[in-house]
Amino acid sequence: MNDYKTPQETLLDRILIASLFIIFVLTMAFAPNVFKNHGEVIYDCRVASYPTAIDIPLSVIKACRTQQLKDHHGN
Repeated sequence: MNDYKTPQETLLDRILIASLFIIFVLTMAFAPNVFKNHGEVIYDCRVASYPTAIDIPLSVIKACRTQQLKDHHGN
């Protein structure tokens, strides 16, 4: 027969798991937001053309085209 007994979860195990969970939650709550946008986004007009500009707003692409046309024609 099977005489193997599975270990029971003790109070110390529960306290350890709960404290690790609380530490994890607090760490995530107070960790700096690395994905937060800190200030103004600057776009490079040299790459503001399709297909490379799929993540650049259309208004920025239009402004870059206008600026490039002005620079090309000398106005």
